[in-house]
Amino acid sequence: MRFILALFFLAIVYCIHHADAATYRKPPFNGSIFGKRGVVEYDSTGRALSALCEIAAETCQAWYQTLDN
Repeated sequence: MRFILALFFLAIVYCIHHADAATYRKPPFNGSIFGKRGVVEYDSTGRALSALCEIAAETCQAWYQTLDN
């Protein structure tokens, strides 16, 4: 009889332990190890292209002026 009661008690403890483990949630991983990410600039290609065009225009203008002289 003691064996059955001990087995029943262990089964109840086992079920309660697993119920606690099932409701446990890990906190979300938000980069806390590696730090926060900065603001992403989505328009970087447009700025780079406009800078290249501006450099090319200035260079061509200076080159054409030396050819005219």
